[in-house]
Amino acid sequence: LVVDEVLAVGDENFQRKCMARIKEIQNDGRTILFVTHAADMVRQICDRAVVLNAGQTLVVGNANEAVRMYHEQLVAGGGGIGAAEPQVEGAPPPAPVARAVVITGVDVEHPGSGTRRHMLPWEPLTVHVAFEAFEPVPGLVFALEIHDLEGALVFASDTEILDHPYDAPAGSGRADLRFEHVPLLDGSYTIKVQLRSPLGIVYDGREQSGFEIMNPGRTRGSVALQLQADIRAASLS
Repeated sequence: LVVDEVLAVGDENFQRKCMARIKEIQNDGRTILFVTHAADMVRQICDRAVVLNAGQTLVVGNANEAVRMYHEQLVAGGGGIGAAEPQVEGAPPPAPVARAVVITGVDVEHPGSGTRRHMLPWEPLTVHVAFEAFEPVPGLVFALEIHDLEGALVFASDTEILDHPYDAPAGSGRADLRFEHVPLLDGSYTIKVQLRSPLGIVYDGREQSGFEIMNPGRTRGSVALQLQADIRAASLS
């Protein structure tokens, strides 16, 4: 079955029906070729993925690795894969796109850092994003996404949504993106960070393994909800 951007049209109800039908076809053991620009859909549907640019294969691999490579190519291309003019045979390669600001490092910190690899449910988490601005960058936006091991989006937000504008001066800096509590149970999660302009232009991005949570209790599931019980006998009158 060849599916070409069909999930990009229709309302949410139509898209849910399409996803349900695709899962049925997968469970039947049939092969699906899914053509799209929607990276999150690739994570949800595909086991393996191919990234193409102007008819040339850039990478073939598992879905998460291919999506990471796709995002890196978008950033390196300065506006999108295939955005540049076709290169004439024998001509020198185009010069790298100059970027106003780049990410120089991403680190994850939690109470177990340095002593254990995993977090516990409800522990705090901080994502440190080091950056270098080569010129003043007004309204710099820091965006953060968290995906589970299957590539499904768990959380996404940015400093523009938080109403936390930042006019970056030239030079180095660091943003600390903090969660007071992470209400998740068992699982491994990847982190994607982007630097963007208020208009959505991506300056730089990075995607990497983020953190692992291990639940020491007997509660099951993916979300650490705090359940309380109040049980009493009915009063007799």
